[in-house]
Amino acid sequence: MKKTRCAVLVVAVLALVPGVSSALDVEGCAEVVSMDGQLSGTFDLLGFAGVDDLGATWQDTDMESVLGVMDGDGIPDWYQMGLLGATMCSAGKDAAGVVAQFDANVVLFQALLAQLVAVFDGIPGVAPDMISVGDDLIAWAGGLPDDGGALQALKEGAIELGTQLGGAGVLFQGFVSKYGVVVTVLLPDLADGFSALGGLSTEGKLTVLGLLDNLFGEMSTYSVSLVQLAQGLAGVVAGAAAVDGTPYEMPAQLKADAMALAEALAGPAFDGAAGLAAILGAVDAAPNFVIYDLGAKAAGETFSAAGKYDPANALTNGEIFDAMESAGADMTTDESRALWVGAVSGSADFWPGNPDLPVAGVAGLVALAVALGGAAVMRKK
Repeated sequence: MKKTRCAVLVVAVLALVPGVSSALDVEGCAEVVSMDGQLSGTFDLLGFAGVDDLGATWQDTDMESVLGVMDGDGIPDWYQMGLLGATMCSAGKDAAGVVAQFDANVVLFQALLAQLVAVFDGIPGVAPDMISVGDDLIAWAGGLPDDGGALQALKEGAIELGTQLGGAGVLFQGFVSKYGVVVTVLLPDLADGFSALGGLSTEGKLTVLGLLDNLFGEMSTYSVSLVQLAQGLAGVVAGAAAVDGTPYEMPAQLKADAMALAEALAGPAFDGAAGLAAILGAVDAAPNFVIYDLGAKAAGETFSAAGKYDPANALTNGEIFDAMESAGADMTTDESRALWVGAVSGSADFWPGNPDLPVAGVAGLVALAVALGGAAVMRKK
């Protein structure tokens, strides 16, 4: 019999043996189902964003290892998210604390998301103005004389500014076209998933922050120049006063449009304490996700590969996963995940690769399963 089939058989037998079934409900828990859906959606989002080196499926992907933030913690997130969901779903006294920590992470993530959405809501309004004002500046400045002096300097500066404005406007429109649905639809839908991943371990936290930085980091490059563009607009309008009352006078509408755009670019949506630069500059430090912890019950980071969900375990969570995999268990199955959850939570001793389980013990379980199977056949007769 193959080892993977043996593992499934052991699960079936354990259900009939008092005291060894998992105290954490994985397959019957609504929280686990929700986490699985969130993780699947996050996997799809990473693919949409062009992240390389994803696993073949979301069940075998270790998010920490695909974003270049860290080398991963060694356990597919499907396992850890299942353990988190099962903990939240349980009636144990530790569940309430973990639920509260998860809720705190959701609040942190949604606060950052709300700021990003506000910025994205503002971009579509200013990007067309940047392009149109840029074009109008170039058209107006093209009529200024090349006098070798102040007017020529004003002309060259206005044309350069108009070119920069138009280029930035096109970049903004392209970025919104590419990532607008991510910010306004996908990330809000996956807020629970990102909040859960951000608290599984230090690596998980850095992974979520790294993803945000990968998605929106380029926007910080744009935002640095926005204040300079705003200052440039104000400077050109002020310089144009030198030709007021002459055939080269800047049209009144262009002056008004340029100053309105300058005010928008230097306004709170793109600059200042709540502006784009401030938001993206703080991504590496915030949101400061809470790492899920069962307190005195657990050793280290409860859900990480290096931690122990149950401090009585001789092995870490990751070592138990590796032992099961080395023993031949198919780690892509629901049965193996349920066994792992039982093993790390200390409620199941019978799992493939358990160094404390005598070989005779496994053989006895298999024999018991055969005997039970035979008995079932006899009953049918």
